[in-house]
Amino acid sequence: MSSFALNAEIHYVESLKIFEEKSGEFGKNEEMPRGFLSSLVPRMLNQSQQLNILSVGSGNGEKDLLILKIIEENLQNTDHGSQTKIFNRAIEHNSYSRGLYNTAIENLPASVDDRETKFEICPQTFQEYSIDSEKEPVKFDLVHFIHSIYHVDMEKALCHCFEKELGENGVFVCIVSGHDLIYWVLAKQTKDWHGREARASENYETAEKLIDIAKTRGWKHEVYAKEYSIDVTEVFDPKSTKGNLLLDFLTHTVNFRETAEKQLVEETLAFMRDHTILKDGKRLGEKTESLIAIYK
Repeated sequence: MSSFALNAEIHYVESLKIFEEKSGEFGKNEEMPRGFLSSLVPRMLNQSQQLNILSVGSGNGEKDLLILKIIEENLQNTDHGSQTKIFNRAIEHNSYSRGLYNTAIENLPASVDDRETKFEICPQTFQEYSIDSEKEPVKFDLVHFIHSIYHVDMEKALCHCFEKELGENGVFVCIVSGHDLIYWVLAKQTKDWHGREARASENYETAEKLIDIAKTRGWKHEVYAKEYSIDVTEVFDPKSTKGNLLLDFLTHTVNFRETAEKQLVEETLAFMRDHTILKDGKRLGEKTESLIAIYK
């Protein structure tokens, strides 16, 4: 589990924002589920005319609202889509992110068809949520982890979702990173760095692990992959605020340049220089992602 994402609060959110700016990740995350959800929405519609969605590691709500936007667009193309209600339950441990999520909900424009959408934000980790007996039981049509499944035991999370959370036609979806620049930078960090029990990069072996779990359990699955670039030019400027925040995100450490051993900082920067390319005056690294959908 990455303590950086769960415990760094505002610093993590700020570094993630810079990462998204330098990689265009948010736009890429829109491209992958858009085509997939167009075929998924008709499958999810049930006789109760309500779609239930569970989001894990919801952050500031931006990606949840994107998923809801795509679903709403597709509902317009169904016979009874305008009558469908939506319930979105979000699980987010970071209190700063939850505050941003609540603000985003409050500022939502009225839906063009006055669709009833209900939100519930749970101030918990997924582990806490999975043993919370006081939470109203709901069967979900869609459970999604967008860059958040790294922080849980994947097999336990999958089994819990399939046994406890997903409805009859429910779908488990996650977007995960692959063997890209972040993966290799994390692999450079030492085993005992900041008390970690294992290399952080091990959390990024997710696509292979998820597919293996699905095959072992006899679950159907689909995989959609995408490659793009991340601009790390400013990482090499020690005076750049954005560069230092991006370096923190890439190493999953608060103030990496100041708190890590000098040799580790130098080795990490040298590694990044060797594993990036110069193009149009920018130093670019590889970013790979996969959307994995697993069905009952």
